[in-house]
Amino acid sequence: PAMTQSGAQWGLARVHGESMQPTLQPRDLLLVKHGATPVEGDLVVVRLPDHTIAIKRAAFRHGEGWWVSRDNPHRGIDSANVGEIAVHNVLAVAKARVWPRPGLVRRRVDPAEA
Repeated sequence: PAMTQSGAQWGLARVHGESMQPTLQPRDLLLVKHGATPVEGDLVVVRLPDHTIAIKRAAFRHGEGWWVSRDNPHRGIDSANVGEIAVHNVLAVAKARVWPRPGLVRRRVDPAEA
C-alpha cells in the first residue's frame, strides 16, 4: 500500500457475501484508506469478534467503538448480532469502487437530513 503524508495507507478490499447489497455486490473491489477516521454512514472494513474481516456501514459511535450495520437486512451479521466493534478493529474506510463499476463510495445519509 502507498503511504500518504498523514501516515494513512491505501489498499484494496474485495467484497464477499451479500450483506451489503444493494450498495455493494460480491466480488466488487474497493479502494480503502487504512488509518482513516470513519464518519457515520461510511463503509468500513472491520474485524468481527470471530476475526472475520468484513465490510459494514459505520452506523454510529457507541461507547468505546462503532455500531456497524449491514445494508441487506436478510444476509450477514452486524452489531445487532455481535455488539459494538472496538475502534482498533475498524481497519479502514472505503473511498471508491475500482471494479467492476468504478466510482466513489458515498456515505449513506439519513433521509431526514437530506
